[in-house]
Amino acid sequence: MVGGVPVNQYFNPSNFNNTFPSSAAVQANPALATYGTFKRNSFRGPGRVNTDMAIAKNTQIVERLNMEFRAEFFNIFNHAEFDNPNTNILSSQFGQITNTGNPGDPRPRIIQFAVRFAF
Repeated sequence: MVGGVPVNQYFNPSNFNNTFPSSAAVQANPALATYGTFKRNSFRGPGRVNTDMAIAKNTQIVERLNMEFRAEFFNIFNHAEFDNPNTNILSSQFGQITNTGNPGDPRPRIIQFAVRFAF
C-alpha cells in the first residue's frame, strides 16, 4: 500500500457509486436505471507488449553441406503483461489488477539456440 491505496489499483473505485436505487426510486425517476454516462469501452486495461526476435546465420561448409545456426528470443525485454482490472463493482478488489497476462500462459523470457545441418 502506498498512501492507503493498494499498489495494484488501476483506477480509483471511489469515483463510482456502488449503491443501487430502489424500484420505487426508479419508477419516480427512470434515469436512475441507466448504467451511467460512460461511453462504451471508456476503460481500457493495460496494454500488452511482447517482442520476439530471431537471428539466423547460414554457412556453406562444403558444396553439398550447409549449416544453419539460429538463436530465437521470446519476450526479449522481459516485459510483464498485466491482466485487466476487476470490474465487479460489488467486489472488494474492484479496480485492482490481480493477475499477470493470461493466468494459464505467463510469458517469461525464453531463449533457444539451434544448429541445423542440411545435406
